[in-house]
Amino acid sequence: LPLTREVFREFHIVSIPDSELDLSRLRFALPISF
Repeated sequence: LPLTREVFREFHIVSIPDSELDLSRLRFALPISF
């Protein structure tokens, strides 16, 4: 699952880090399983 800005927009995540994404933090933020 490619985490793009469109994906963040779908899940209403406002702050998008320009650096490498913290998947451990996103795992609790996104209602999907990695």
